[in-house]
Amino acid sequence: MVFVKVNIGCLCFYVWWWVLRVGAVVNVRSTGHPHFGSLLYEGLWGFPLDKRGFNRVRWERLDEGCLLLLYCEHGGVRGVWMLCRLVEKFESYEPVRYWVENPTGFPLQIRVKFLLPRELEPTSKNPEKEYGLEGKRVDVVWRKTPRSYPYIVFEVSLRGNLYEDLVKLKHAYDIWNAIPVLITTEERAEEARRWIHGTFHEVENIFRIITVDKVKRYYELKRKIKELESDLGIF
Repeated sequence: MVFVKVNIGCLCFYVWWWVLRVGAVVNVRSTGHPHFGSLLYEGLWGFPLDKRGFNRVRWERLDEGCLLLLYCEHGGVRGVWMLCRLVEKFESYEPVRYWVENPTGFPLQIRVKFLLPRELEPTSKNPEKEYGLEGKRVDVVWRKTPRSYPYIVFEVSLRGNLYEDLVKLKHAYDIWNAIPVLITTEERAEEARRWIHGTFHEVENIFRIITVDKVKRYYELKRKIKELESDLGIF
């Protein structure tokens, strides 16, 4: 795959010539910053207007459907921590409650759908993103071999139609006998448990729900384990 990296201010654009799509690395500050809540719970991020109009030019160049790499600080480590897909972009001056510094100061907005965090995708699991499921797609699957059917299926559901996400996971279980895993917020997790206990009760013991907070704790623990292994010097 051949690509060209183009640095434009705070965004680094990557042009893949073979698909003619544009992606970007977006700096979203820190997972501990109050503004990060809009990403975590609503998949929403915004950029401010500037006098020279550079931010608008960068924002307009983003194609709906393109992949975005989210760069931020997490647990004292700065880097690309999340992968998502741009669902829509729009201009809005309505206040956003998470943006405590300036609730209306970031009108060039994007809505994203998170893909599975990189730490949950070990190469030994043969992961694949956006895996086809009879006309639809699930966010990530794990397979025991590159050619085998999925044995674990992940769907990241932070907003939108939770019921449809659960239906996709249930269908994946029906056709592949794959363990269905929903990654979502604590609030949506409660709603998901009600759906599973009712409509999907026959597979209630199969479904797995992982909250975003648990994913964050997983990151923290894995980082500490790596630090300990480095200190021990025997791994």
